[in-house]
Amino acid sequence: KRGPQGRARALFAGTALRRFSALALCSVTLVLLTGTFNALVQIPSWSSLTDTAYGQALIVKLVLVALLLGLGFLNAVRIARRFERRALSGDTGTSYRSLVRSAVLESLAGAAVIATTAVLIFLVPAKDAEVQAAVRTAAGKSATVSSVYRNSAPAGDMSAVLTVTPNRVGNNDFKVQLAGPGLANV
Repeated sequence: KRGPQGRARALFAGTALRRFSALALCSVTLVLLTGTFNALVQIPSWSSLTDTAYGQALIVKLVLVALLLGLGFLNAVRIARRFERRALSGDTGTSYRSLVRSAVLESLAGAAVIATTAVLIFLVPAKDAEVQAAVRTAAGKSATVSSVYRNSAPAGDMSAVLTVTPNRVGNNDFKVQLAGPGLANV
């Protein structure tokens, strides 16, 4: 076998876990700060957090991140310290099962956070969803008015008529009709 064995191995595992946990804490703090800033930009109100698909997916992600942080805290505090205490007391029969179990759970929670983030990428942010809902509501309350655009203009010995339907933001149909004696030459 290569590497440290017995007491030295348990001490090394505890020390490595503690150091990794310190690095992970710095990384998680940075991710939480940037995530909080993004949420403040994308979620304009508390109601948009619960009333939009984006907000609901964000809530799921926050729950999964909390689970991930809890498992990370468990690794950092309980399991790493247990390895160090056993090594210092001379116990060489340290079991790595709890570490493996916790690492598997933490990996699954991390994969779920990544999957939820992938879903968030394809959803309309809450601030934009609220604007779209307000526009739909206003359009539904407004009187139905024909907004078809028609204009005709002379073009030499012919006339051209342009029609734009429905003449609103989005897809429109444009139709140009020519009439007059020189139509065969066009």
